[in-house]
Amino acid sequence: MDKKSKKCPHAFYERGSWYHRTKILQEDYSVKYGKTGGFSSDVEAEKAYRKHMAEFEQAMEARFLVQGKDISLKDYLIYWFQSIFQTE
Repeated sequence: MDKKSKKCPHAFYERGSWYHRTKILQEDYSVKYGKTGGFSSDVEAEKAYRKHMAEFEQAMEARFLVQGKDISLKDYLIYWFQSIFQTE
């Protein structure tokens, strides 16, 4: 039975341990979602979630600094349509 923590909103219990959701920034600026588990408590999972999200935000900032400019939603959607959507 899956359950969520009331005091830790990003932690959930599944298959005998606590988990949290993950985000991984891909080379094409898309985000891959997943989950990480094996935590013994919801508090531990929440703490790991906050650390993971700080690392994700840092990766996003670093990617934009390397590129040297901000990417607008319009630019990303044009890129996505031309390189990903049209190939499928």
